[in-house]
Amino acid sequence: MKALRTAQLVGGLLMASLACNLGTPGPATPPNTSTSVAPAPTATLGAVAETPSPSASATPGAAGEVSASASSAAAVAVTWSAVAGATDYQLEARYAEGDYFAVATLPGDQTSYAHYVLPGSPTLTYRVTALTSNEPILVGTAPVSPPAALPNPLLVQPMEFVPALDAIPTLDPNNPQLPDLDALFKPIGVQQVVGPEGGTVVVTSPDATVYTLEVPAGAVDQSLLFGLTPIEKVQGLPLGGGLLGAVQVSPRLAFGLPLTLTVQLPAGRALPTPQTVGFGVYDEFYLLPMTVTAEDSAAMLLFEGGVYGLGAATADDLARQAARLPTDSQAQVAQLMALLTAARADAAGMLDQILAGLEAQVTRLAPPINSAARAAGPARPNGQAPVNPVGDLWNALNSANLYFNERYSGPGRIADITGSDDARHNRMIDDLAKWIKVFVDEAKEKCITQDDLLISEIIRRFQAPREIFWIRLWARYQALYGGLNNAKPCAFEFSVTSAIYSVDELGNYSDVKVHTETPMILTLGVRNNRIVLQGHGPLVYDRYLLYDSICPPVTDIKPYPATALAVTDLTPVFDSEGHVKDFVLQGVKPGMGASGIGVNANVPGVPPDACRIISVTGTSLPDLWATGFTLAQLYPFGHFIISGDEAQVVATNTITDHKVRNITENSTFVLTISKH
Repeated sequence: MKALRTAQLVGGLLMASLACNLGTPGPATPPNTSTSVAPAPTATLGAVAETPSPSASATPGAAGEVSASASSAAAVAVTWSAVAGATDYQLEARYAEGDYFAVATLPGDQTSYAHYVLPGSPTLTYRVTALTSNEPILVGTAPVSPPAALPNPLLVQPMEFVPALDAIPTLDPNNPQLPDLDALFKPIGVQQVVGPEGGTVVVTSPDATVYTLEVPAGAVDQSLLFGLTPIEKVQGLPLGGGLLGAVQVSPRLAFGLPLTLTVQLPAGRALPTPQTVGFGVYDEFYLLPMTVTAEDSAAMLLFEGGVYGLGAATADDLARQAARLPTDSQAQVAQLMALLTAARADAAGMLDQILAGLEAQVTRLAPPINSAARAAGPARPNGQAPVNPVGDLWNALNSANLYFNERYSGPGRIADITGSDDARHNRMIDDLAKWIKVFVDEAKEKCITQDDLLISEIIRRFQAPREIFWIRLWARYQALYGGLNNAKPCAFEFSVTSAIYSVDELGNYSDVKVHTETPMILTLGVRNNRIVLQGHGPLVYDRYLLYDSICPPVTDIKPYPATALAVTDLTPVFDSEGHVKDFVLQGVKPGMGASGIGVNANVPGVPPDACRIISVTGTSLPDLWATGFTLAQLYPFGHFIISGDEAQVVATNTITDHKVRNITENSTFVLTISKH
């Protein structure tokens, strides 16, 4: 029985850790149904157009026979009058005064079409031409101005499978020992360490769906614990055909290269046709482009951790989801890709539309504030400057990166690129390079504003480009301007010292302390239109003490377990002048995975059979710091204190005697930002 109390102390910590749930997101903003033209309140992506195509020489028809109305900021309903003898209708559109591009060729008995566009599109003009056995007939044209892009994301709740519990074995009264908890609970998910060389993680859910995650070489800079946890259901899923399969991919970090997730349905099941769709959940639900790889499986590209899956949708489901705009600009582009693919069932056509849209987006980038910089950049129609020029540039870069990855790296990649497409790519990359040059030249030796941080991240990606878009953009930038001319990125270094003390009502306690031996290097990204710093790194134990009120005191238990910390959401807060005034630490994932606990081995340092209180997995002790830290952080972190100057910003967050139940935490987090 002496063993029981201490095993309960350690085992209870881990069990409580398993029971922790993530916070529930707040309510979604009501949908916006206005059809008036208004600028978006935040920096949003530009319009998405479709691939230009030569318009047919058509005989004019009667005016007013085509109408177009925006059913949401991302969808336009086009209708037209039937033409006798029409075998097909050619639907085209143009943005502002640009060239017409092909939207779709439709059968002669169809007189309406739902066209999906990226939120924030300018005025469009649609043109319908009837194709007959004789000559084309122009049915008419119609303009439309989509409403302002006001995010109104859909929030859903993924639910994991409940772990299966085997029968509890009968205890021997003459030799009472706790069973191994790992043996009792059959794990639903898997965890696997993957390093810079890449690897594959596979899990099979209780319903026999198989999830395979391919991590390419270079996706992570150091060994990282990946997790795959199957999802049983998604509450609030907006897909009428239901969930086909979903999995939680952890940690919730952005990756250096996109990962590929393949979902294979159980034997005997096939993907519903034609409306199988991919989706992602990162607090908000959005549609995600996917490629069917077999009759029972599909694959998609992942840029960060989160929940991803497949569902069966109807046309009405897609139309409703088109009106639910995710906040994140890259999620908006991904959702548009999924909508266009579902509407056309044509990956090449979808990518051509996205490419033309990127061209329109880049030409609409804001000129910088000063006149010299304005003259240096490419022309912008109408001369209208949005609120945040650097933010617009950043969104355009992310949109282009998503397009290039889907086209060249994704499971549905298109290898046979045409010379025309390549020339368009080069023109777009040249324009983006010109804008980057403008902002890089204006970058100061500081890291205190939002613009400083965004331009810094562009410079960092230029220094070590990995994805095909950034490789091509950097090569072109060097060819045009010779390099960065000593421009340097901001460096984000994160250090941790943390002690966890836990005591129960009998006086049994554990006392552990860890620290970062080398500061973690954090990288910058943008999530839901806010800057987020992320990174991960190992921690080392300074002490690992256990004490049982009956057993002899135990000190300096070794070898120490391995542990780590992933910072998934460290967000800077800016004042009215755009300067950093605070940081909010909203997401962390401690540990490298829990070790097994039981009573089948002696405590190191204690004579055999004196106090059989704990068993270890291999040579590693349970990661008590990670468990205790998880339980201690059930409440929000405090604010950071900012010090330093423009050349080096130091943000410090100290947690002193923070108590949750029987756990006391003392931690210090230090973020140092400087030019390197």
